[in-house]
This record gives sequence, structure tokens and C-alpha cells, in this order.
Amino acid sequence: VNSDQFDATNSSSWKFASEQMTGDGADYRGVQRRTISGRTCQAWDAETPWLPKYNSTTLPDHGLEGAFCRNPYKDGDTIKARTIWCYTTDANQRWEECQALGVILPVCSSGYAVPDESDRKALE
Repeated sequence: VNSDQFDATNSSSWKFASEQMTGDGADYRGVQRRTISGRTCQAWDAETPWLPKYNSTTLPDHGLEGAFCRNPYKDGDTIKARTIWCYTTDANQRWEECQALGVILPVCSSGYAVPDESDRKALE
């Protein structure tokens, strides 16, 4: 999806977006703009707060438009992220992984923290 084509306030622009992702997400061209902890993604071509190693000039065919999560790497790179990620606008956190929109996280084997017993019963 080209960020010029996508407008979150206009539902007709969603037709250009796809949240499909396989493997490590190198093929992901969705519109996720937030990390797993909720941080805002920095635009790939922005230089602040972080100067990105990857941008639309260094990897022109990797969908590095706007501030969407991606997993860019060059053929032969030995260090690769395990999933989609982005540089963040948080000056204390250079990058963080993302989760494609609509993807349900796997079940936590240790369970989940809930406020009280009545909430726990509701989840059973």
C-alpha cells in the first residue's frame, strides 16, 4: 500500500491494504503503524528521532513508504528480524516489533492477569 493511497479516515482506501503476512513478514504490506506496546512508528524516510539504516532509497522494493510496520532486509543479510517491526518515534526506543492488524496473539501458557475473580470466571 502506498501511504499516499491510504487514508485511515476514508474507508474506500482500505481496498489497497492487505494484512496478509507469511513467514517473517518480508512480504507484509499492511497498514499497521503501531508497535506491540503501542508506540507510534517513525516514517521510514524520516531522520528523527532515529536515522534509519533502511528507507525507500536503500530498499526501494520493500514497501518502505509512510510509517507502516515492515520487515526489510537485503538478500544475504545474516541478521534479520523475526517479524514486522518499525523504528519508533520514542527517543528511548529505537525499534520494536509489530503485530499485523487483526492477528490474534497465541495463548499465553502462563495465563493472563485479570483484576479480580469475577473477571476470571467470565473468561472461563
